[in-house]
Amino acid sequence: MSVLLIPNPTKDEGLTVTRRAAQILQQGGQTVLMPDALQSGQPLPGVVCLPEADAYAKALGLAFQLRDDMLDVLSTAEELGKPIGSDLEENKNTYMVLMGREGCEKTIAKLTDFAKNVLDEAFEDTAFLKELADALSIREK
Repeated sequence: MSVLLIPNPTKDEGLTVTRRAAQILQQGGQTVLMPDALQSGQPLPGVVCLPEADAYAKALGLAFQLRDDMLDVLSTAEELGKPIGSDLEENKNTYMVLMGREGCEKTIAKLTDFAKNVLDEAFEDTAFLKELADALSIREK
């Protein structure tokens, strides 16, 4: 589950929020932007989910999984600090098996670009989240 927390949107503690997002945030005081609102079917008081935050989290999560599948094949146990190759040993259909290295790399780049671009639709100060997306797309651990 992905969570983007803005504890007090009136203070400059993270994201500078656009007018559209600010209108949504003003309705609830303390606000959590949470994709799929815990998927419990039980809405939580004060929970607001901006579609842009949801799209960012889903794209970033998929890019992270693609990279994870790549590292399980291309890395070493010493580099990762954990055993590798278990997915192949268990004959799991991973993204690396389905798409190959080049396909994974292209898809990660597209998902990362999408995640960064969708932020601009709701937020003004997106530097940290864009840097996070870039860092996760090229991670080696």
